[in-house]
Amino acid sequence: MSRLHLPATVDAPCAARHWAAEQLPDDIRETALLLISELVTNAVLASRSAPAPPTVTLEVAVEPGRVALYVTDASSRPLPPAPETVPADAESGRGLLLVATLADEHGWAPSRCGKCVWAALNRCPGATAIAPVECVKAAAR
Repeated sequence: MSRLHLPATVDAPCAARHWAAEQLPDDIRETALLLISELVTNAVLASRSAPAPPTVTLEVAVEPGRVALYVTDASSRPLPPAPETVPADAESGRGLLLVATLADEHGWAPSRCGKCVWAALNRCPGATAIAPVECVKAAAR
């Protein structure tokens, strides 16, 4: 598993995508990069109320059969459920809907200093499920 710590700024999603791109398998790279963008953007927004200077951590785990993405932020606010629909004229609110649609599995768990939001992409039938406890362990590192 590789890890990147970033300041929680508007530049974090772009930096996270560039850092992760070469680590991701070709067959799911574009989908994983979109998930990273959404998860890191949400973490930056959630970190606005955290004590300065807030950071966001991205961890990428490439395993046989799946890729897991863990994003930790400093906010302890629970993750809201993904909306089923978003009004066409809404300027935001689609990130969690995209994550729920694109990821084979996703969720969140409280971490030692905030929360960890995770998403996983299966690369082949029968890949093992990611357990939320793995997210907590990753966030505690």
